[in-house]
Amino acid sequence: MDLTMNGDGPADALSRTASLAPHRDARGSVLTHGMRAFLSERLRPLLPELMAIFGLLGLIWASTILILQREYSSEKAEASGVTLALTKAYTETTERIVGEIDQMLLALQSNYLHDGDAFDLDQWAKTHVRGDEMRVQLALHDKNGFVTQSTMRRVIPGSINVSDRPHFTYHLDPSHDDLFISDPVVGRTTGQQTIQFTRKLVDASGDFSGMVLLSLSCSELSLFYGAGDTGQASVGLINKSGVILAGGGLFGQRIGSKPDLAIPGGPMPTRPATAPSHLTTWDTTEGLVTYSPVRHFPLTVIVFKSDSEIFAGYDETFRHVVWVGIMASMMVIVVGAFWLTQRFQAIVSSHALNATLAGIDQGILMIDSHDNVSVSNQRALVLLHLRRKGDPIPTTIDAVNRIVAAGTTVLEHRDHRVVETVMEDGQVLEVRTTPLKNGTTIHTLTDITVRHLAEERIRYLAHHDVLTGLPNRTQLDQTLSVALERARLNGTRVCVAFVDLDGFKDVNDTLGHLLGDSLLVHVAQVIRSTIDPEDFVARMGGDEFVIIRTCAHDADNGSDLARVLIGRMGEAVRIEGHEVRVSASIGIAVFPDSGTDGGTLFKNADIALYRAKTEGRSTYRIFEPWMDEKLQRRAMLEEDLRKALDAGTLQVHFQPQFEGKNLGLVGFEALARWDHPKRGFINPESFVSVAEECGLITQLGAFVLERACAEASRWPSECYVAVNVSVMQLLDTRFSEVVREILERTGLPSHRLELEVTESVMAGKSAQILASMTALRRLGVGLTLDDFGTGYSSLGNLLRFPFDKVKIDKSFVQRQHEDPGARAIMEAILAMGRHIGLQVVAEGAETEEQLAMLQRQGCPIIQGYILGKPLAGHLAALLMQPSGTYRVEPEFMGV
Repeated sequence: MDLTMNGDGPADALSRTASLAPHRDARGSVLTHGMRAFLSERLRPLLPELMAIFGLLGLIWASTILILQREYSSEKAEASGVTLALTKAYTETTERIVGEIDQMLLALQSNYLHDGDAFDLDQWAKTHVRGDEMRVQLALHDKNGFVTQSTMRRVIPGSINVSDRPHFTYHLDPSHDDLFISDPVVGRTTGQQTIQFTRKLVDASGDFSGMVLLSLSCSELSLFYGAGDTGQASVGLINKSGVILAGGGLFGQRIGSKPDLAIPGGPMPTRPATAPSHLTTWDTTEGLVTYSPVRHFPLTVIVFKSDSEIFAGYDETFRHVVWVGIMASMMVIVVGAFWLTQRFQAIVSSHALNATLAGIDQGILMIDSHDNVSVSNQRALVLLHLRRKGDPIPTTIDAVNRIVAAGTTVLEHRDHRVVETVMEDGQVLEVRTTPLKNGTTIHTLTDITVRHLAEERIRYLAHHDVLTGLPNRTQLDQTLSVALERARLNGTRVCVAFVDLDGFKDVNDTLGHLLGDSLLVHVAQVIRSTIDPEDFVARMGGDEFVIIRTCAHDADNGSDLARVLIGRMGEAVRIEGHEVRVSASIGIAVFPDSGTDGGTLFKNADIALYRAKTEGRSTYRIFEPWMDEKLQRRAMLEEDLRKALDAGTLQVHFQPQFEGKNLGLVGFEALARWDHPKRGFINPESFVSVAEECGLITQLGAFVLERACAEASRWPSECYVAVNVSVMQLLDTRFSEVVREILERTGLPSHRLELEVTESVMAGKSAQILASMTALRRLGVGLTLDDFGTGYSSLGNLLRFPFDKVKIDKSFVQRQHEDPGARAIMEAILAMGRHIGLQVVAEGAETEEQLAMLQRQGCPIIQGYILGKPLAGHLAALLMQPSGTYRVEPEFMGV
């Protein structure tokens, strides 16, 4: 329903054509001028007859309009009276219903203030609330939005929270204490579409303590507005925002949305308590609308009666009267139609060809066999750059012949020929020449400048990057193919350099993609200004660029270019007020040393780029065959590691940890070990680094954690197990949940599990890491700061992160007997641990001298090969001793 304002009655439609045309805007003026020219030039001979015919027709239809206008006014007045009466009646009833609800809520508010938490809602409702289907529930909510009492039996106190609902947040404002009426919402308690009537609750001190809520069923309330004989009018109730709360007819179908009514004067006003009845009625293009605000409350009753309902009787009269008018008009028209038609067709036919030629966008020239221009239009003269039709015929023929002769033939056919010509001003003309059998030639001229430019743009975009304007991968492949073919013929070299930005992702993540795009444009300009004129550069996508140097004498020529590029691209640049600094890594492959075809050169340049990135970034590497072999070995190792993890063939060994004073066994550190069936024992550092690079570290960490907890669950209760975790695991928001599930499956108490975290995690996204560590502490899991003193060492981290232990890196343990500085650091860490309540673990004790020094320094826990190497799980279990001094015997010193 789309109702808009319109001051005219429907009967006025019969007279609009005659009454509105002289009063339009500039378009109307042009239309009037054209009509006058039409009458003057073409219809003047028929003017007397036309005046007589139109005079009779005007008399017939003037009488018809007068009759219909009177009938229309009568129907409209009757409908207006009905809608006004309905609006007034429903407004008064709505005011009484909502007033009763508000008084009930005020009474409840007062009783709650008096009784406080002892207030019994069910008992109060039995004596104060009238039970009907319209009132769904009465409920109390505390200051946090949780339901505390409800008249619905199935509601459990505390199970429903409405703190995010507007009818709750409205009462958080202490500046007002009035009735709030919500938009229709689906109740979380009832599951029905309801209107929430709410008032604020305060305690004895006047502080906000919650709200009281009455849910009114939208469907039941709509039955009230749809009840009774309303003469097929639709009655609705809307709030001050224009949202339909309830209604019958058309309004009942759109509860919860706004009616498509263009209400004059903006939003529905709220009528003050002392204001008299306020009824407003206005016409729309589809019916009659009446509305009245409800006193005291931000509600409005609205009644709509469509034209089809209002003018049901009028439409029948309209049809009869108009039919009579049509019959009378037909009699007048038939009398003069025959001879007027004949004469009019003759006038129209004489101008048909000129009108057709003038209305098309193409130029038309028809030249007969005697070289006479028999037909032409103004557009042809414009395209030929001729001033007017009066130019000599030879001039016109010469102009079109010159264009055809200067153009390029794009289509040659036995029936026609198409030529494209670029004019001096850049305009592109297409001339289609069609010879006829009688010797006549037709030239069709079309301005195809826009199409030509679009085709050029498409060709450009097919071979260039839109952002930087550099050639794209398509043009890169074509250029490299040509360069390699020329190098083969001339015996020269070609350098292919892959350039990749270091840290570009951080720029995108921190400063946004728009600034990242500006940085890419700047990088493209730097590369363009650095390379030689004979060099070629393309953007591969993302932050990767490719340079082809076709005049390279040897690999050193590419190295020189790489060094200059790395230096220039490492300089800081200011973009949009931000100082941005990135570096570049470059991989170089040289034809024919590194490959003889484009695909091989691209692959090997990419391998060299990978080496540059893994060896520190902001550098370059020239491809060498061993790089490919190493990459292949790494790929094979990665594939084997995936299979080993899937098959569960990795092993977990356990290195014992001892109490420093008496060397009593206190726990083990779990370490991943891989005995490859073909390669034998693989260094843990090798396969752990591969796991980190290829994203398997999370799966590997979970595997070790599960095996370690399962093994430790069979140990004596005083023995703990320590497991290393990676930064990727701590960045997983579900990591603490994974640990909890593993502990439940294995039956290991949480206090017997310690997780070791390296200092490197402190340099990353510490907010998520801190959240994960805090969650682990809540589980009861111990946390150890591993390799303390070698990475991002900060005393603040010991206070900021919830560590239980610190593990001193073995480099300090093994150097302190000969390095006073290392010994001073060791003693400082031990003293710090005693003062702030952190246990200290020293790892890497491999000699008697190192062990003795650690014991003299009072180190609480010691770990090292002098006491015990990592052992398989079944060997570790054999060494469990209930108490006493312990040292691993030589036969247990396994790998």
